[in-house]
Amino acid sequence: MKRFTLLRILYYLSLLSAIVFLQMATLRQIKASVEESSAAEIQRQDRTTSLRLQLLSNLPNFGFRNLVSNWVFLNFLQYFGSSDERNTVGYSLSPEFFEVIVDRDPGFKDNICRQTP
Repeated sequence: MKRFTLLRILYYLSLLSAIVFLQMATLRQIKASVEESSAAEIQRQDRTTSLRLQLLSNLPNFGFRNLVSNWVFLNFLQYFGSSDERNTVGYSLSPEFFEVIVDRDPGFKDNICRQTP
């Protein structure tokens, strides 16, 4: 009986180690691709973000103005937080984010004014 449980434990440990090994290889590939992102790729992503913001500003909201505004604000936080990309390209889309946000939720402007020193 002990031999059976010992073999089962070894079997599961070998499966677990194989999974970890395969995931580590995938993680190395992902890290390498992120580190190799060039300035041209970052600019392409910026243009895509700009087009998405233009689309959001022109789409009907179907009564979900605050939801769209909050979603764009969360996207802005992600945009603002990627410091490596912002050092390469800059913060040129920040006004466009806030145009969409304030257009969808005018009360947002008052909240920002209260939070700034």
